[in-house]
Amino acid sequence: MYEVDTLSIIDTIVDLQSRGFDYDFCFVNDRLFCAQQKQFLNEDEFNILEMYRFPCYDKMMQETVIYGIESSQYFMKGIL
Repeated sequence: MYEVDTLSIIDTIVDLQSRGFDYDFCFVNDRLFCAQQKQFLNEDEFNILEMYRFPCYDKMMQETVIYGIESSQYFMKGIL
């Protein structure tokens, strides 16, 4: 995990994309869903390669975490 103070969230996403993390993932019903491939992934079908945590200094908001993930089974690298 990397604690990021100086990079913005957007800079982190752009950096991951420039390094081949091309797919977008989100959670749908406790599974990961790849929007571009319309593919669901179970927890044993992907690995977390990188994690970036952005602390929030506003008590009303939650921190942001960005994951760089890979599924060797489906040949995908992306961002959650």
